[in-house]
Formats: sequence, structure tokens, C-alpha cells
Amino acid sequence: MTDLSPPRGSRDFLPQEKILRNSIVDTLRKTFEKYGFNPLETPALENFDVLSSKYAGGDEILKETYSLEDQGKRKLGLRYDLTVPLSRVFASQKLALPFKRYQIASVWRDGPIKAGRYREFTQCDVDVIGVASPKQEAELMALTRDSFKALGLKAVVKVNSRKLLNGLLDFAGVPESKRIAAILELDKLEKAGNPGVLAELEKLLGKSEAKTVLELFVEVEREKSLRVIEGMGLGKEGAEGIKELNEFFESRIVLAFPRAGVELLYRNGFRSLSGCRRGQRDQILAGRRRALRRHDRKVRFLQGKDSCRRNFFRFGRDFRNIEGKKR
Repeated sequence: MTDLSPPRGSRDFLPQEKILRNSIVDTLRKTFEKYGFNPLETPALENFDVLSSKYAGGDEILKETYSLEDQGKRKLGLRYDLTVPLSRVFASQKLALPFKRYQIASVWRDGPIKAGRYREFTQCDVDVIGVASPKQEAELMALTRDSFKALGLKAVVKVNSRKLLNGLLDFAGVPESKRIAAILELDKLEKAGNPGVLAELEKLLGKSEAKTVLELFVEVEREKSLRVIEGMGLGKEGAEGIKELNEFFESRIVLAFPRAGVELLYRNGFRSLSGCRRGQRDQILAGRRRALRRHDRKVRFLQGKDSCRRNFFRFGRDFRNIEGKKR
């Protein structure tokens, strides 16, 4: 008897579910276009040499790529993400910069199937080409936050820096040839936990090196402070990563975020309370509370919810004076 179910790892969406999915896509599309992004559509099939020419997922991605030959004996493949097609379009077309595009489409990966993981699934990409400033990343963070808000979902945006990661790995003694693989393993910390990631890093780097790398990243994540990292001496790339993160967190868009809307990783690190006398601890905690109140006032000012904002534009007062004005 013929099996009428869809291929393993794929799904049918009946009208009721498809209507809901379309509603989600429409909501995201409106948010993206509000920020000035335009839609892009690319073929599901790509030339296999394009798919395999450069990839950040390592050999694992190519193993999961669906490949085939057409009747003209040309090697083709189903796209495994939406970044490769974007790169091909940009390289083959003369596009005005900055090029801001979004794409919501199906991708395919011949990987293991488990709960929540399919071989055909939808990806949603928003990218900007031609702008190097971290302030552009701040706009993407704001777009992400607004997208979740429009969908009625609470979310925390976490900020990362590839340059800072490379600087930390260099500091830990990881050779450049193994850094991408190490980052892919460290990216699984929340999912696999410390023991699982340590086991994979040991296969890649050796026992002592793996332990050093994991302990370093756990310590940095716990501190969440650029000041702590700046004193480590991470080299040129690490210093560039710190500089970009500082510029990112000082951007107007990020300052307007509610504190609960974005997790300011590696920002405003606090002194450790351990080993402090009671009086010192009280001073440190009081300083933290003052810093949070200042941040809240700045947020209200930038969002136009502060009465002082009117005075700012009326009299041209300095923002710092308004921020410190007693209420």
C-alpha cells in the first residue's frame, strides 16, 4: 500500500494552520518594511559550487546539503540557508548601497530529525550590506525587539561580537584554523551544558586546552563586563571587538531600549561583592541603584515620555543637566 504521508522531516499545513502562519509572516513583513527593508526572492535551487564555496557551518553543513544533477548533468543543490543566495545576488548584481533586504522562505537540510527539527523549515533573514558601523547592528536589534513585540512575545536580545570571540580564543591559545569549530561548540553551551561542550572541545583541542577555553568563556559570561575583558590584553582583533561593542551600546537606539528589552552583555561590569566590608557593599549596591535610575530617566527622555524633554527642545539645555535634574 502506498504511503501517503509527506517525506520524513517535512509537513503539510492545513488551512487553519496556514492562515496563522501567513498572519505571522505578514506581521513580520510590516515590521521589516517599517525599518526600510525590502523583500528579496531567490530560487530554491542553487549551483552546488556556490553552496559549497564558502560556509561557516563547517563540513557538517555540506553533509546535510541536498544535491542533485539536472538533465544537463549540472550539479545543483537545495539552499540550506538564505545567506548564500544573498551573497550570490550581491556579487552578480549592481546594487545601490546600503542594500537592506529581508527574506522569509523555506530551506532544506538533510540532518537528524528530532522534536522541533525538520528537514524542510522556514528561515527569516534580515540583512544590511554596505554599512560597517555597529550602529547599524543597533537598528537590527531594535527591529528584532519590535518584531517580537508585534507578535505578542516577550524576548531578550543578546548581543555578541565575533571579533571579541576570536580575541578570547587567541588569548586562550586556540590556533586560528580551529577557531570556527571551537565557536560552533561554544554556541551549544545552553543546549548541551558545560560537560557536553567540554567533551567536544577535548576532541578538537585536547584536555588541558579545552578546559582553559571553557573556563575562560564561563568566567566572561559570569562577569558580563567589558572592563574585565579590556584588562586581559586580547590583541588587535579583540580590541576592535571591544571598541565596536562600546560604540554599539552608546548608540541612541540602544539607549532607548527598556532595560528588560535587551541584555547588555559585557557592559557596565560591577565590582565583585566578595571580600568587601558591609559598608563597602552598601556603597556598591547604592551605586548600582543610582546607575539604574539614571538609565531609566534616559530611556524615558529618548522615548518622549519625560516632561524634561519639552524643556530640552524649548530652551536647548544640555542633556546631562536635564538627566541630573531633581524631580
